[in-house]
Amino acid sequence: MYFNHKLWSLTDTVRPKIYVAVAMGLIGSVIGIARLILLGWLIVQLIAGASISEVWPLALGTLAVLLGYSLWEYQRLLLTQRNAAAVQH
Repeated sequence: MYFNHKLWSLTDTVRPKIYVAVAMGLIGSVIGIARLILLGWLIVQLIAGASISEVWPLALGTLAVLLGYSLWEYQRLLLTQRNAAAVQH
């Protein structure tokens, strides 16, 4: 892997924000895995013949995690785009 020292020096002012974006990406990965686990669990319950009233709380929880993940990723992408613009400026 090539490491560009000049590019690294241009990130001095936004480096803390880059660290935040990396942390947000790692947390987003955990949320994404939880989202997939919940969705898989919901599908298994439905295939196993569970009634809608039995899976209703799981479905709402899955939906909440899906929406939370979407909002989290949106915020992360906004931050990374602002960081990129600041470095380019």
